[in-house]
Amino acid sequence: MGLDKNKLTIFTDVMDTKLQEASVVPSIAKGVFRGQIVRGGTVDILGTEDVTIGQYNGTITHQSMTGTEQKVLIEKKPYFSIKLGYDDLSQVPTNEVSFLTGKAGKALALDVDKNLVLLAGKAKITVSGVIADVTGAFTGLATAFDIANVGMGDRAALLSPNVANTLVAEQGAKLQGEKASEYVYQGYLGEYMGVQVFKSNSIGKTTTVANCLGVDMSALILAKSYDQVDQVAGVDFFGSALRGLLVYGVDVVETEAGLSDRIVAFNIDEA
Repeated sequence: MGLDKNKLTIFTDVMDTKLQEASVVPSIAKGVFRGQIVRGGTVDILGTEDVTIGQYNGTITHQSMTGTEQKVLIEKKPYFSIKLGYDDLSQVPTNEVSFLTGKAGKALALDVDKNLVLLAGKAKITVSGVIADVTGAFTGLATAFDIANVGMGDRAALLSPNVANTLVAEQGAKLQGEKASEYVYQGYLGEYMGVQVFKSNSIGKTTTVANCLGVDMSALILAKSYDQVDQVAGVDFFGSALRGLLVYGVDVVETEAGLSDRIVAFNIDEA
């Protein structure tokens, strides 16, 4: 059926591996959701409501953890398709295919980071003003997390490379010494003021101001329904093509319509 008859190779788990290596989102998206993950479908994010404690007097009132019933559409569909050559299909070197698979897979993975950064538009809490130093920024961020009752183990910050490297220069040995093995993303730096710190090239920037982001990891989800890279025979040329597709949805629990106190926006002066 169409291209499917011309498939030469299916590279299993390639995209999943690249997501883990090149995207910050799989490391910090620890929110719980329910529903069947299918392309074009939706899932519900479960809320972050606290468990109610009662005083027993002979009867028990059951709490219903219904969640927010916030629908997340599995709608992001970035892809790539690369011509590998016009000659005999066997002429395409294996190392070339592996190289292009890794390069393209990383580009797809970074698309996920960009959509995470777009969630800054939902930030209900913004640390006011442009903060001149990293320590001041983290003081405001930690306070915002405290006010939102974000658990100490669920706090993450995404910094621009410049801000992140400044933090490393200031805190160096201490920050690097707190790396945790469960974080496989290459941009993970360690923990600072109770916040897991990551750097990302996807962080927005206005002139010399970095638009950094704080995230409650327990309120962020990544629902991935499909990822595949395969090599197919060209249908409009003599040769083969390498193509890949990633289908996913990423979102954060909203605490009111369109806004969330689980995302904190803060600006740091890079000048």
